[in-house]
This record gives sequence, structure tokens and C-alpha cells, in this order.
Amino acid sequence: MSHAHITRALLVAIAVLASVAFGQPSASHGLTIEVPAYLGIRIVGAGTGARAVVFDFQAEPQAYLSALAGGAALPPTHVNRFDDVELNITANGNWNVWVYATPLTTPAGPGPHGLTLASIRVVAGAVSNLQPDAVVGPGNAPSFAGAWALATTPAEIARGIGSTSGWRSLGFNGLDYVLDVQGDETPGSYTTVVTYATALP
Repeated sequence: MSHAHITRALLVAIAVLASVAFGQPSASHGLTIEVPAYLGIRIVGAGTGARAVVFDFQAEPQAYLSALAGGAALPPTHVNRFDDVELNITANGNWNVWVYATPLTTPAGPGPHGLTLASIRVVAGAVSNLQPDAVVGPGNAPSFAGAWALATTPAEIARGIGSTSGWRSLGFNGLDYVLDVQGDETPGSYTTVVTYATALP
């Protein structure tokens, strides 16, 4: 190869190297992530139909009479789509869970006093064997009520600080409801709507 060809090849190589050296070696952009402060509570359960806890002792009168004789609270006769109550908190602050109910409807007509909301209680985990598992940050262990009676005034049943790290059980379901009876209740149907709610104070 002639000296001229070698020189020309060397100049081409230098030109290529120069274009790489003077190019743009990197590029960048900003990235922003906005994580919402989320509070959620849900009643979970498979199947169809309305979520419900039913004490139907017109269909099972012997259970009602046995409870009166033994002084025991009555369990539900039917629970529909109420396998657990779950909480999901992403916020970093304090949180609370409350329960309240609409006034209990009473049957029409004369007779002795009817049932009251306080006759309906929840004993968390007593039948379901569920355990609360709301995981939060170190040193911020949540607290949960073990039992409560229904009322129209909201009652706190759980509190904690920080994220639950996803959906977590509050440790009870419809099977944990019980009904206290005295034997002088006015016959008929009684209904209420029970609400569980969460909030950041």
C-alpha cells in the first residue's frame, strides 16, 4: 500500500473518532411520582345478594327458646357475603375505624318493649377466629376493640398510625355478631343498616 493510501485511511479514522468525541454522550429527563393518600374500608365475601347478618328465629323458634332458657346470646341464623372487614391506609398519619347503625325499626302494634341496637353486639373473632393484621410502621402498633354493641353514635373500634401496607383484616366478620334477648321482645321484624368507616383525625 502506498504512503498516500495509508495517510488517507488514517485521516478517515481520525475523522470518525473526532465525530464520536464531539457528539452528545448522554441525555436525561425528570421523572415525578405522585402517590395518593388513600383510605379504604370494605366488607368482603363471595356470592350474590346483599351483604347481611340475619337472626331469623321465626324460622328457628326452638333456638330462640333455648337461648332464653340458657341465658346465652343468639348467633346469626344466616350470614351473606360478610367474610371479613378489611382496611387499606397509605397515609402516614393517625387513622381510626368507626362503627354506627341506623335506628332499629320496630314492629307496629301494642306489646312489651322491643329490641334495641344495644341488644346487637360483635365479639371480634369469637366464632370466625379472624385476627386483626393491620401492619404499620415500627413502634406504631394499632389497637382494636375486642367487642362492641351497636349504636347510632359512632364508636371507635380500631386506631393506628401509618400505612397498613395493603388490605388488612380488622379481625371479625358476620359470624361474630350476637343478639341478646330477654323473652319480652315484641314479635316481628327488626332491621338496621350497620356502617364501618375510616378517617384520618
